[in-house]
Amino acid sequence: MAVYVSELKEITPGKHFTFNRGCTLFGDTTEELICFAEKLGLKPAWVRRPPQSKIGVDHFLLSPKNRRIALQCGAISLEQLSANQRAALFSKIVYRNEEEAVAAEE
Repeated sequence: MAVYVSELKEITPGKHFTFNRGCTLFGDTTEELICFAEKLGLKPAWVRRPPQSKIGVDHFLLSPKNRRIALQCGAISLEQLSANQRAALFSKIVYRNEEEAVAAEE
């Protein structure tokens, strides 16, 4: 299992964050994501979930500083993955989220 960080991009600051460049932190599982995020000092309540999540997966927004710390703590940069590896990763995560959504409806 792993957690991943996207590349830094320009973002619009929100009421809960003030940085204008940031990235997303997401994981193979929501549990692993939250556990890793807590090590960075992020609160579980800050997780962004679909449909609030524009990328369709549970994730946290990271500042450039927290991105560097996440990488030092073992997060994998999407920039290190090939296009095929990224496609497989997103397919797996989106499929997992769809299964979780169906289970929640039952």
